[in-house]
Amino acid sequence: MSYILFLKLIEAGKTFGLAEKADVMYALNRLTDEQYTEVIGKLN
Repeated sequence: MSYILFLKLIEAGKTFGLAEKADVMYALNRLTDEQYTEVIGKLN
């Protein structure tokens, strides 16, 4: 669920602070390694 939300926010251009939130979600095991890598890749 978090992964889909991240992708929709990136698509909408609302990326302010999103990398930090992705870090937290990854640390809490809400994102897999592949999902985290994709989200961070799209943010950069």
